[in-house]
Amino acid sequence: MWLPANQLIDAVCLALVTVFGGVVVLACAAVGQRVKSDRKTRKRERCRIRVESVLQGLIGQTQDYAAGLNLLRQELRNRGAATVASILVAENGWKHGLEVRQRLARDLGLVQAWQQVQPRAICLSAQHQFSWRNLAGRLNLFSFLARAKKIDNLGRIRYQPSWPVLAEALDDPSPDVREVAIRSLAALGESASFPCLVKQLRVAAAFPESAAPERVLKAAFARFPLRLASQLMPLLQDSNVRLRVLTSQALREMAAAAHAELRGASGLANETGQELTELVLNRLPEDESPEVRAAAADLAGWYGEDAKTRRKLMRLINDQEWFVRLHAVRALGQQRGAESAVTHLLPCVTDRNWRVREAAVQAIGSGQDGPRQLLSAFLETEDRYAREQIMEELRVSGRLAQAESPPLTGYEAKKLMADAIADMGRTPSARTMAANRMAKDGVSGGP
Repeated sequence: MWLPANQLIDAVCLALVTVFGGVVVLACAAVGQRVKSDRKTRKRERCRIRVESVLQGLIGQTQDYAAGLNLLRQELRNRGAATVASILVAENGWKHGLEVRQRLARDLGLVQAWQQVQPRAICLSAQHQFSWRNLAGRLNLFSFLARAKKIDNLGRIRYQPSWPVLAEALDDPSPDVREVAIRSLAALGESASFPCLVKQLRVAAAFPESAAPERVLKAAFARFPLRLASQLMPLLQDSNVRLRVLTSQALREMAAAAHAELRGASGLANETGQELTELVLNRLPEDESPEVRAAAADLAGWYGEDAKTRRKLMRLINDQEWFVRLHAVRALGQQRGAESAVTHLLPCVTDRNWRVREAAVQAIGSGQDGPRQLLSAFLETEDRYAREQIMEELRVSGRLAQAESPPLTGYEAKKLMADAIADMGRTPSARTMAANRMAKDGVSGGP
């Protein structure tokens, strides 16, 4: 049934007025929200300036602590808790005032508030009156974000007595909270919390789908002193292959962090103890898992340059897995001062895997007489890929001239090198360049 023309016009006008009114309302709401947001931003900025001024005065000891504390408490009463907390836990710009920031966070009650990280139970019992307003709050759908923030603040402020709270957070139902707890424990570096991380290795091996990321867990071990590594021995001898892999890699992170500070083999051996040292040098290189053997190669390289260590690395150089050979070559390259080490690295230049060849060439070339040794290997091998790897290393490192000084002896050796470079097609004028170099060195006797 058709509407009369006047009614149709009235309906269209009403619709247009309604749409226009809705647009006006939405525009006013957006403008009002923008004004409100700008007002809050300016208020936070003024609060930030005041808090930073007080903190700078306290760190520089130009302001009385009690007076500064009262000023910060006033900011907290003015709803500036988030701004004060973010400035106190900031790591950039306040590195020299850690003790002052810790004291302020404790005296302001922020530390106590951050330590309240236990997840609240979901409660929908009949005695609680239902309402849409508090439904989301009672379900705590996003409470893990608040818990993660509190745990992160405890780690950033480096408040050592809070490590038990962080250890309890490792059992939090949220994987994000558990990951932040591991990072915060690593930031604290409290020795008493080390067994908690050791326990997490077992959890990661047994339940990899729900455990914290392995990279985060292994990186956390690097923040702890190597003298605690003896607690890893039961895990290194466990029947679970995955657990041995994770533990050996965690031990490798700890040894890598301590290697420079402890200055080599004697320091590592003294820190880890004789029993763990024997396990690292004797049992791990024989492990059935190639990942454990690869970690053992790195550890053996950091333990020193004695004959026993070199024998283990020489055996791993011939491992059937290419990445084990790669780690063994890199570890043996750290012992390039020993002639036997270089001797055993030379055959790796022709390894069937290009990464192993690259590592061997770099390890040999980084030595004092490395360029000469690489050039000798270049002339002796007929492996095209090995020759390309050697020439690439000499070219990139800019040590080709050093490799030819003193000059090669004899025309045939020079011609062999020129032919090899030309056959590789490094440059169209490779043969001419090599011939000019031979003429400059005064080598004659050619056809």
